[in-house]
Amino acid sequence: MLQQYDATDVFRFTAGKLYHRWSGREEYFYNDVSEVQLGRYVSGHMTFVLDYDNRSGYVVIAGNPDWTVYNLNCKP
Repeated sequence: MLQQYDATDVFRFTAGKLYHRWSGREEYFYNDVSEVQLGRYVSGHMTFVLDYDNRSGYVVIAGNPDWTVYNLNCKP
């Protein structure tokens, strides 16, 4: 079943590392991140697809048994 929620997640890429935080949780190191194709990055169970021109994109988090998709609003 499709459910939609307001998200507070913040993902930050720095020097090949992915950091993650959300409301009520301090930022933590998630995993190394690799660009596998222009605008596509993978890190652990996460796949990011970025549209640089529009500073947007989405991330798919593939967990068992659910997959979660977040729309991204990218900021420098």
